[in-house]
Amino acid sequence: MRRRLTAVRKPVLVFTAIVLLSFGGLSAWSAYRLVLLDQLYDAVERGDPLAVRNALRRGADPNSSDPPGGPTPLMMAVEDDRCEVALDLIRHGARVDIVGKNGWTAADYVRSDDPRMAEVIREYWPRSAGPVKIHFLP
Repeated sequence: MRRRLTAVRKPVLVFTAIVLLSFGGLSAWSAYRLVLLDQLYDAVERGDPLAVRNALRRGADPNSSDPPGGPTPLMMAVEDDRCEVALDLIRHGARVDIVGKNGWTAADYVRSDDPRMAEVIREYWPRSAGPVKIHFLP
């Protein structure tokens, strides 16, 4: 199961971006992208479609994860049954077939009490990835 984002994560991510930027270990654009990714994660966790769209319009990558290989924003939206947020992420390029370190895709995070989310995943699952296998979470 994925780890929940904590209040500690945001200051640490922003502090890390500032320190790396200060010492030349990170470009200004990369630091900005880290902050945008944090804003995207925060908006997804709150279930705020407007904030999700704003972060995506400003350049947040819907396929990034923090930490690398961890859950993507789409995986979080699917797990939390946030269908509107998941659709916004998909429409802005989020891939439903990305596999995390745990071997799960967004289809593995679908809950059994939300058939609409399962339909969204089936609809946007790429044919090149083979048949979609949805394992409903309790």
